[in-house]
Amino acid sequence: MKSFSDDEKTYIRQICLGSGHFVCNLQNLLEQNLEGMLMVVDTKARAAVLLVDPPPDPPPDSWAADFLDSLVNIERKTVQLLALITYLEQNGFLVSYSPTALQTGVPPETIFTFGQGNSSNPTHYTIPDPGTVSLIVHFVNRELIPLPSLSSLVKNNFKTDEDIRFGKNQVVTLIGIAVAFLVGIIPTIWTGCDSRSQAKETEEYRHNEAVRWQAFLATESNKVVQVGNMSRILLKVNQSIGSLTNQAQTVTKPILTGGNARKQTVR
Repeated sequence: MKSFSDDEKTYIRQICLGSGHFVCNLQNLLEQNLEGMLMVVDTKARAAVLLVDPPPDPPPDSWAADFLDSLVNIERKTVQLLALITYLEQNGFLVSYSPTALQTGVPPETIFTFGQGNSSNPTHYTIPDPGTVSLIVHFVNRELIPLPSLSSLVKNNFKTDEDIRFGKNQVVTLIGIAVAFLVGIIPTIWTGCDSRSQAKETEEYRHNEAVRWQAFLATESNKVVQVGNMSRILLKVNQSIGSLTNQAQTVTKPILTGGNARKQTVR
């Protein structure tokens, strides 16, 4: 489906709003662009003429250039609108309906005048392109009836059902890619964190073991020192006991010797 310009979106919204409220046709849509001029369409003669209000007296220096620019702008917008209506009708977004004399009760009109001009002495400009004039004559009195697909298009911000499905598929695809990425990356991150945690625990264990061994060695060293001190004390005690034993033996011998002598003298 084509991409719509801002002007085309405005026209489409007006066509949808016109449904059920007022008759929406080419005249309603073009009239807002005909500032200071009227468009006269003769369906019998198959002609379209613009009646442009005359300039003020005296005319400004830029009037001629502005006049030509306005004519080019009106013709461009008219062609754009006719192309849009033709596209919407050919692609099933609207149908155009022409009231007949039997339904309205009056003979069909052949001359249609619409716009915002109000001069009694306007400047006439005949639209030269026969293709444009043919489309103007075809749609000038046809009601534009929007179909539900056009209303849905406006409601969905000018996105078709295919565009919406494509957008949903894109979202699902992106979600799938994101999930696959997370499934692949989370175990890696978890493994890295777990490895760092294990390394930290191992380092703490080694540090604690080293502290415990240092405390154990310090305790054992103290025990060894204490045992050494006890050995020296026991050695001194043994030496003291040995010294005392020697002294006691020395004192006992003279006493025993003296006793024997006395005994021998008595006999």
